[in-house]
Amino acid sequence: MNANPTPENFQSKHPKPENFQSENNSSDIPNQDTGVSPRPLRQTRHGQRLVMYYPESETLVIETGFQDGHPKVRQHSSLPGRTDHPVYEMGPNLKVMWKSCLRGGWLSLFNRRTYFGTKRFRREIESSDLLRRHQIPTSHIHAISLTPGFLGYRVEMLIQIGPGVCSVQELLEDSSGDHMESDRVTAIARQIHAFHELGFLHGDLNLMNILVNKSAYSPTKVLLVDLDPGGLSPGVDRISNLARLCRSYAKVLSKGGTALASGDRFRFLYHATGGNKSLLRKAIVKCMSKVPEKERCR
Repeated sequence: MNANPTPENFQSKHPKPENFQSENNSSDIPNQDTGVSPRPLRQTRHGQRLVMYYPESETLVIETGFQDGHPKVRQHSSLPGRTDHPVYEMGPNLKVMWKSCLRGGWLSLFNRRTYFGTKRFRREIESSDLLRRHQIPTSHIHAISLTPGFLGYRVEMLIQIGPGVCSVQELLEDSSGDHMESDRVTAIARQIHAFHELGFLHGDLNLMNILVNKSAYSPTKVLLVDLDPGGLSPGVDRISNLARLCRSYAKVLSKGGTALASGDRFRFLYHATGGNKSLLRKAIVKCMSKVPEKERCR
């Protein structure tokens, strides 16, 4: 198998994936102020299927069957998304999700399965690696695959699943008790601030994409997932990111979810902006406009 296929080797009858480069090149990612350059990705090809991964993930890519697109291990469970994604247990403390990337929004009515551009997915695996190297917990994307389809490319990801975690949305939707203590709110806000301070922005910052440990009796661990850098609109900034998160919070409230304590709402915005007075004022104005009148007045 050719470990470093040239663009010409990748099925010349199909357009080359955007940003398809040799191992000696690195792609541009949208967040440039990290001080660390993206590492080169290893690229292998199996038929029409192109797989990109970092060298330390090679064994996992082969043993799961991700390299050729055919699972080699028995499915352990599944996780919901735009479809059910199979989960495989690769060891006592290692589970991976084989994610099929599907479109959302109006375009999914016409084309749900393929993407015309592939740069966003390479950016996501690179951003994930950069963040973990900066000690910012995020989903560990072991590999991505691109397979030519009728219109564009089918994309899959191999993602490590952390034990005992759930989304913030799940906690707020759980009516069995108060799961969002002040310490947990503060930890989430500080993690988002650290993420922004490194120059990163989240393409889809919502409550489903923030994971925390389920147990409230241990220190809160926060994990940012589905970074989706390709989803960033022109002119977006950290305040826009926080406003998007507040919009997600408003949706949970509209479905009967648990509201944060009034003091915790301010506490979250204070720590998410690092206590910067100018940013805090902007965040309060923009975020309060996203929540219901009843929530603004209490």
